Amino acid sequence: MPMPEQAAAPCLSLPPANGEGRLATAFLLAHQDDELGCLPEIDRVLHTGGRALCIFLTDGAGQGSDTGRRNGESLRALSRLGVPPADILFLGTSLRIADGTLIDHLHEVDCALAPILAGAAPVSRIVVHAWEGGHQDHDAAHLLGVGAATRLGILGASRQFPLYRAARCGPLPYVGLMALTANGPIDANTFSRMRGLTYLRTAFGYRSQRRALLALLPFLAWRYALQPRQQLQPLPRARTAQRPHAGRLLYERMGRMTYAYLRDRAEAYLFEMKGAA
Repeated sequence: MPMPEQAAAPCLSLPPANGEGRLATAFLLAHQDDELGCLPEIDRVLHTGGRALCIFLTDGAGQGSDTGRRNGESLRALSRLGVPPADILFLGTSLRIADGTLIDHLHEVDCALAPILAGAAPVSRIVVHAWEGGHQDHDAAHLLGVGAATRLGILGASRQFPLYRAARCGPLPYVGLMALTANGPIDANTFSRMRGLTYLRTAFGYRSQRRALLALLPFLAWRYALQPRQQLQPLPRARTAQRPHAGRLLYERMGRMTYAYLRDRAEAYLFEMKGAA
């Protein structure tokens, strides 16, 4: 029987392709439940014979949430979609990256991520959060996605997906699953309403996040049941040098972080990445 410390050893790898020749898409997700923003693309990858590697970059334990419970919710949701549990990695839990602090750990996470993606080769593309100013961890994940795609030489094939951000106009303080035009041309991959309802039902499995998901539910219903399409955009590296959009970003409005703070740490990471290239 392994000693307790051995049983608790962090998992920092994904299984290799084992000569199957299946190309993999690595989905870099800030929190457990962020996969709700790209379930159709995960599903599409699986149904076209590819591997969907789902890597969570923080422990998801913000506002008193339990990491183990959140990990379990995402594991169940993705497994039901068809992602093998071995292809789901809770990297942020292993590295103890606290929810809300990913921008402070870019170098650490990047160093852990590089051999993971190399070992799971062939990874043909990265899919990651959009550069949209919604949650500071989402924008930090975007930076890591750009870094990983650049290192692997797959930036052109990689894509970003919107989740939520501040509304630019109108009565709502935020909008969900709505791409920013500044992020480039939109690939609107459609799917059936029946399949969209399956994605929508998945949202009810994240019971630890009921309050947050209730706010996002109308946008999920609109995007998955009424206007069923997955919005994906390119991953232009130049966008990371620009403010996501004019005006106050959502994480600024909510008092979580200033863009100046995020920008300072982003520039340090991008400088390191450029020097390593």
